[in-house]
Amino acid sequence: MVDELTRRTGVGIPHYSSDTVGNPHQKALKKAKEGGRVYLGLQVGGKRRAETTQQASRAIMYDYDLLRTAITHGSSKVVEYLAGARPLAAYTYYAATHSDDISQYLKSIENLEAVLPDLLGWHVDELNESPLLCAVVKNKLDILKQLFTLKPNLMEEALHKRYGSSMTFSSPLRS
Repeated sequence: MVDELTRRTGVGIPHYSSDTVGNPHQKALKKAKEGGRVYLGLQVGGKRRAETTQQASRAIMYDYDLLRTAITHGSSKVVEYLAGARPLAAYTYYAATHSDDISQYLKSIENLEAVLPDLLGWHVDELNESPLLCAVVKNKLDILKQLFTLKPNLMEEALHKRYGSSMTFSSPLRS
């Protein structure tokens, strides 16, 4: 079912909106030439104008975080699906058959096979948040064991980043 959802909607990929790609000042000048009102970061009454804050908030859009939601709800089959090769085929199909922002973003990626796991959330981000942390916070021991089985190197990297590289783990949850 997740495969069909991905093929039809492209859900789960963070993408850049077509409104925010490029230089924002050039867009503001274009808007001014078209006759629209433009505020280039002006503050009126100590508050930012709505047009400026809306433009800044549309930089990157997340439709739905499939991996973290699956971990939160304990959906082991969805986690297994997202770790496999089928999402690549589904997103490739979506990019080929649609022409919205998500498909344009997917088409612009040169090596989708290498980048897709990071887009789906299979990485440790700048805040040291990872699928492992999500499973620990939500107390999903079965998903935690599955994560170590599916992506052992990623889980080891997440532990090293979180708790320092001096720790060694042989396989903490295998029993």
